[in-house]
Amino acid sequence: MALKDKKRSLLNTCVTLFDSRSDELGAKLHIHKEIQLLAGISGMLEVNVDSKKINLRVGDVIIINSRTPHSVRPALPFTSTASVKLSPSYVVWGENSENCDDLAEALLNEQKNYVYMRREDEITAEVCSIIAKMNDEISKKATSYSVFIEGYTKILLGMLGRHKKLSVKHFDNDSLKKLSPVFKYVEDNYSKDISLEDAAETLEMNREYFCRIFRRVTTLTFIDYLNSVRTKYAAELLITTDDSIAEIAENTGFSSVSYFTRVFKNITNFTPASYKNIALL
Repeated sequence: MALKDKKRSLLNTCVTLFDSRSDELGAKLHIHKEIQLLAGISGMLEVNVDSKKINLRVGDVIIINSRTPHSVRPALPFTSTASVKLSPSYVVWGENSENCDDLAEALLNEQKNYVYMRREDEITAEVCSIIAKMNDEISKKATSYSVFIEGYTKILLGMLGRHKKLSVKHFDNDSLKKLSPVFKYVEDNYSKDISLEDAAETLEMNREYFCRIFRRVTTLTFIDYLNSVRTKYAAELLITTDDSIAEIAENTGFSSVSYFTRVFKNITNFTPASYKNIALL
């Protein structure tokens, strides 16, 4: 693997250990662009996600999906938690990822917002062991530590995929490359009115054939993909600007505020209005 590729892969994994003094431990709802794994090290962490309160004990693990609003706070003194963040593109594509971050996030929208793994399960103990080794490598930064982080990340993803805790997808890269003009077209024009005919024309296909090919290759309908991209940008505008919901709906290509609200809530489980109070960390 080229040096450039190694650097890119390393940036897809972030391992930290935070305690009761960490900024991330607060009552405010926040999201991460990455998938986050939290493993209880000491004390107890209260995790609020999907209107549920989960007490993360020592040895428990919770996987929080990309862009899922949640809050965490220590439920006991001397609480410390290991955190591993993985970019959506790394989870979906692995080290051979092409630049299809939007598609990766769209695919992750199909997964559960969180998975709670109890310490009584054998798989949980194995996951905790890997996370502990990753944290140790990051802390010591000994020679070749980056190679170990890469290896542990792959083992972690393989284990979670095998036990169906995380859907680790693999795709035909050649077929995805053929769709790259469509991905670029959506990226450049999501704020405009995009029809199926417009998208199909980028590949010189008729509408019906394009829809079949797009779904076969990506497992998504084109409209679901387009709405996912628009929702991603709308979500960022909601929490980083003072624009009104109507302005954001218009600026991200939705035909009406009511349609925007329906799509946004279906994908995020939040209305645009309630989402505005969420922080991006």
